[in-house]
Amino acid sequence: THDPVADEFNVEAAGGDRINGSTKDYYEHFNAAAIKQFYSLHANRQGIATLAFQVSSGAIEALYNRYKKKHPKLLTEECQHGVIQYPNSQTKTTTKVLEVYAYYQDEKGGDADCGTRLRFIQMDDEGAIDIDRSSCLLPGFEPVQATYDDTCFPAYFDHWVSNVVNREGFIETLEETLGFTPKVDFNAGVVAAGEAQIESTVTGNDSSFSALQKEFVLRDQSQVYLPINNAITEVGHVHGFLEEVGQGIQHIASRVDDLAAFVQRGNDFRRITGEGFTFLKIPRSYYGVLTVNQLRQCGQGENQMVLSLSCASSVIDACGKSG
Repeated sequence: THDPVADEFNVEAAGGDRINGSTKDYYEHFNAAAIKQFYSLHANRQGIATLAFQVSSGAIEALYNRYKKKHPKLLTEECQHGVIQYPNSQTKTTTKVLEVYAYYQDEKGGDADCGTRLRFIQMDDEGAIDIDRSSCLLPGFEPVQATYDDTCFPAYFDHWVSNVVNREGFIETLEETLGFTPKVDFNAGVVAAGEAQIESTVTGNDSSFSALQKEFVLRDQSQVYLPINNAITEVGHVHGFLEEVGQGIQHIASRVDDLAAFVQRGNDFRRITGEGFTFLKIPRSYYGVLTVNQLRQCGQGENQMVLSLSCASSVIDACGKSG
């Protein structure tokens, strides 16, 4: 969009050995082998293969050292011996990239799950000249002039959700490498919708950013939130995701200035052009079935009935009649 600090998405497809087809300039992030690896480990489903974060000067070497010391199995093959460096003689800058695997297959310290990556990017620009700070940080991309009409909405990253086998192990790994700590435990970590039950924790960094003006809060990207889910029943979206796709990024969420107008614009463009994204229409069975006894317990356990049988039955009957 017209705001250079808004969301950036890199959409890739594997066609050959290199995505850009270049034999002169080779960038590891254009290596089609990583995309093929993602597909092979996610039942050939499309999805989010990499989450990328910009880090401040000097931070990327410290990140590498922490992974090398505490979680060496999570370092990707190309980063086993250090961060990747891409010097640019024209701008007198050096872009440094560190890529690691996000998850272990099961227990922390075991074999890495090579299907999802975390990418850290640092630009060393002391003494640099003619830097286009509105373009993508990753080297190899060329900026393309674009114009945006008044109906375009910039979106800003809010959170990124992982479905994993070992939630606590992933939380500990992020704390040991990135210093992330849990921010929210939903209902002591357990979330239930009928028979579908998951454990969920939001982890993230400790940002010092504070503002009262919504335009600053909207655009600020200093606070990172990573909700992490694991299934504890064989019902529901998290269990289905892990069974059919494997561990990975379930969804990402972005902030916009006017949500209602954003949704309306998406619907209008889809009706006018026949193209664009659609909003999910999720059947209720996707989240499981709520029974009378579950409603009576209100999440307090089998031995504690909070609602009477007649009250719970009336609620279920009313829900059934309303569809």
